[in-house]
Amino acid sequence: MKFKRLGMSVALAAAVIGLASCGTSSSTTSGTSTDTTVAEDTTTDTGTSTGGSTSTDTGTSTGGSTSTDTGASTGGSTSTDTGTSTADGGSSTGDSSSTGSEASTGDTTGDSTSTDTGTSTGGSTSTDTGASTDTGSTQTGDTGSGDSGSTSTDTSTDNSGSSTSGSTSGSSSSNSELEKLEGSVSATSMTISSYAGDQESAYVEFNPVAGATDYKVLVKKVKDANQNEVSSTYKAIDEQLIRKYKDGDSYKFRADAIGLSAGVYDIKITYVLNNETVEGATISNVGVVSYDRSGFAFKANSYNSTGDASGAYNTDGTLKDNARVLYVSASNAKTVQLSVNTGSDTVYTGLQAILDAYAKGKESRPLSIRVIGEITKNDIDSLSSSGEGLQVKGKTDGNIFNMTIEGVGNDAFIHGFGFLVKNVTNLEMRNLGVATLIDDDISLDGGNYNIWVHDNDLFYGANGSGDHAKGDGSLDIKGTYYATLSYNHYHDSGKSTLHSNTKSGTPDVDYVSYHHNWFDHSDSRHPRIRLSTSVHIYNNYFDGNAKYGVGVTTGSSAFVENNYFRNCKNPMLSSEQGTDAKGDGTFSSENGGMIKAFGNTIIWEDSMAGYSDNLVYANAAQGNNAANATSFDAYLASSRDEEVPSTYKTVAGGTSYSNFDTNSSIMYSYDVQTPEDAMKTTTSYAGRVQGGDIKWEFDNATEDTNYAVIPGLRSLLDSYANTDLLEIMGLGTTSSSDTSDTSDTTTDDTTTDDTTTAVTASAVLTFPYTGTDFTVTGSTSTSKGSVTYNGETYTTCLKLETSTSITFTTTEEMTLTMVVNGNSTINVDDTKYTGTAESDYYVITVTIAAGSHTITKADSANLFYLSLS
Repeated sequence: MKFKRLGMSVALAAAVIGLASCGTSSSTTSGTSTDTTVAEDTTTDTGTSTGGSTSTDTGTSTGGSTSTDTGASTGGSTSTDTGTSTADGGSSTGDSSSTGSEASTGDTTGDSTSTDTGTSTGGSTSTDTGASTDTGSTQTGDTGSGDSGSTSTDTSTDNSGSSTSGSTSGSSSSNSELEKLEGSVSATSMTISSYAGDQESAYVEFNPVAGATDYKVLVKKVKDANQNEVSSTYKAIDEQLIRKYKDGDSYKFRADAIGLSAGVYDIKITYVLNNETVEGATISNVGVVSYDRSGFAFKANSYNSTGDASGAYNTDGTLKDNARVLYVSASNAKTVQLSVNTGSDTVYTGLQAILDAYAKGKESRPLSIRVIGEITKNDIDSLSSSGEGLQVKGKTDGNIFNMTIEGVGNDAFIHGFGFLVKNVTNLEMRNLGVATLIDDDISLDGGNYNIWVHDNDLFYGANGSGDHAKGDGSLDIKGTYYATLSYNHYHDSGKSTLHSNTKSGTPDVDYVSYHHNWFDHSDSRHPRIRLSTSVHIYNNYFDGNAKYGVGVTTGSSAFVENNYFRNCKNPMLSSEQGTDAKGDGTFSSENGGMIKAFGNTIIWEDSMAGYSDNLVYANAAQGNNAANATSFDAYLASSRDEEVPSTYKTVAGGTSYSNFDTNSSIMYSYDVQTPEDAMKTTTSYAGRVQGGDIKWEFDNATEDTNYAVIPGLRSLLDSYANTDLLEIMGLGTTSSSDTSDTSDTTTDDTTTDDTTTAVTASAVLTFPYTGTDFTVTGSTSTSKGSVTYNGETYTTCLKLETSTSITFTTTEEMTLTMVVNGNSTINVDDTKYTGTAESDYYVITVTIAAGSHTITKADSANLFYLSLS
C-alpha cells in the first residue's frame, strides 16, 4: 500500500524551527466540448521501432454527461538532476507487428471536438467513492474538498462482488507510521524552504547562502522500517543530485537523495564559506517508505526470468553493490561516456551509443541511468528506433540488463521521443514524464522478461490525424512475459495500453499485472488484451473514461479486482458479446475473451447514471440488465478465490476462463486495498514525485465524455520548456539564463581513454588526464580546493562518485598511492581503504599484485593525485 506524499514548507532564518506544513495542491482546467458522435471511430494503432508494427483499434464513445471529481496532487517544488556517467544499450530495430480491428457500428458518426478555456491553479480535490452490494443498492461515498471547496456526489453504484471480502488490506503498520513522520528542522545559518520523505527517496530545497562556494547534502539513516534505532554515519549524496533553479527573482537549490531503504532519516546540509565548511541545517526524523514491488514482474519462472525487476536496485530500494550510475541531462546526453563490456571494456560516448553497446549481449553490471531535467530529441546523440525513439535492446531474447532508467526529482521530462524496449530481462523504468513522442511513450516490444514500469507521467504523443490526434499508445506491451505496470498516470491518453499484438496462436505477452494506475480521462485500452490468459488488473482508478475500461478479445482471461470506476462508459467489454453485441457496441470484431470481476466499485454520476446498463454480468443482475449466462461482459465472483465454471464461454471462439488467479503455481502474493482506498492511494502516488511539474486537472462535466484532444493541454505540452533549471552541480549550466550568484561552479571535464596500456615500471595520474596507462571514467572539478603534495600543487581533481572508475593493468607487484583532500574511503578491487592524514590532505597507500585493477567510489571523495611505483 502507498501513502500520501508529504510536502513540507518552512521559512527559517538562523533559528531552530520545527515541523513544516504539509499540503496538497492541485490545478483545475475548465473547458467546453461538443460531442456529436455515438459510434466509435475506426482507429489504426501502429507502434514499433524500425521494423513495423500495426494494430487496429477502436473504442466507443457517446456524448454527454457531467461529473466532478479530481485526484489530489501533492504540493512541492520541482527538481532535476544530472550528471555524467554511462549507460548501457541496445541497438537496431524493433520488429513487432500488431493487428486487430475495433470496428465502429453506431448510428451516427462524426468528430467530437473540445475547446479548453485555460487553467487555474486552485488546490481543490474531491473524491467520489461508492460501494455496492450484490443486490445493486446504491450508496453515497465520502466526498472531500480542497481549497475550492468543490464536492461530488455518487448517484449510482454497481454491484462490486460481495463487497471486498477475501482481499487483504493494504500495507504494514510500520510503513503507515513512517508516512506520518514529517520531520523537523534545525537551522543555524541558512533557510530551508521545503523538504519531504517519499518512496525510497527524500528531497530538500534551500536558499543560497551569500558567498558560499560549495554545498553538500548528507543523509543518515537513524531508524529502520519498524522504527528500531540503527547506527550509521552521514553519507554525501552525489553532487549531480543538487541543482539550482530560478525562483521568482531569486534562486533556490534542490537536492534529491535516491536509493534509500524504508526507514527514518536525518538530512544535513553544509556549505563552504571563506574556505571553511559550515553546517547550515539539519532535518531530523524524515520518514521514507518503500515502492510497492508487487505483481508478476517479481515472480521467477521457467522463462529466462529471475524474479528480479528492480533493475540496478536491491529489493529494499538501495543500489546493488556493484551498480554504476549514469547522470544524463540536456547538456551532456551527446557527450556522456561509459565503459561497456562488448567482449572487452570499451568507452562509448552518447546515451544511445552506450545503450546500443548493450546489444552485444556481454554487459550485465547493474546500471542506473538518472535523467535530470528536460531532454529533447535534439539533445540526444541519435535515436536507434525511428518508430519510437531511444532504443534499449539486447542481443537475443531476455538478455540480463539489470538496468534502471529513472528521473530525478519531479521535473525529469522526455520531450519529443519515447522508448522501445526489446530482448531485455530485469529493467525498471520510473519517475519520468514523457510527451509529444514519436509513436508510443513506452513500447515493450518483444523478448522481454521481468519488466517493471511505474510512477511515470504519460502525456499526448505528437500531433497526428484521425485517431492519432493524441499520438498512438501510451504504454504498449507486446512480446513480454512477467511484467508489472503500476502507479502510472495517464493524462487524457487516447489509447492507453495495447496488450499483445497477435490475433491467433500462442500468446506473445502474458503474466502481466496492472495496479494503482490512474487512467485520468484516458479514453480506451485500460488495457486491451489479446490472447493472454493470465492478466491481473487490480486497485486501478478509472477516472472519466469516454470509451471503455478493460477490453478482452481472442480467448484472453483477465481478473479485474477491487478497481474504482468513476464515469467509465463501458467498464468491461468482451468482443462480440454482452454490451458489445447490444447494437451500440463498437469494441472489436475479434473473438471474445473472459473477465472475472470481483470487488470493484463502479459508479456513474449525475447525467451518466443511465450508463449503468452498459454492463452485463453472466450470473448477476446489473442495472436494468438481467443475468445473461450466454452473452455477457464479465462473470461476477462472490469471492476472490472463486473459480469461474467452465460452462461459461465466449460467444465467439467458445473459450472459458483460465482461472489463473486461483492457481498457486501461477499467481503471486499481494496485498489488495478496497477500491476506495486504492483510489486515494493512486491519486496521491501515481506519476512522478510530487505529481510532477505539470499540473493539469480535468473539468469532469466536460471531459468525462469527451475523447477529442484538449487544446489547452496540447498547447501546454508542445510549448513546455524547463527554463527554471539553471545548473546541475558537477555538470554545469543547463541554459543560457543568468546564473550569477554565489553558488559553486564546476567543470564537466569527463575524462576517458579506451587504449589503456599495461604499467611496467611507474606511472602518475593527475587531471585532466591524456595518457594511456589508465582508463578513467568520471567528472573533474576545479572548485574543490587544491592539494600540495611532494612540492607540486594540484588544483584539478577527479570526483569519486557512483559513476566514477579508474582501471589499469600492472605487470608486477606495485605500490599504489592516492591523495585526496578529505578523510575518505576508496574501493580498490572491491576492498575499502582509508587514508592517513598528512598536512591538509590524506594519503591512501595500497600494495597491489600484477594484473588488472579497478578503483571506484566508497565514500564521495576528490582525488588529486595517483601514482604507481
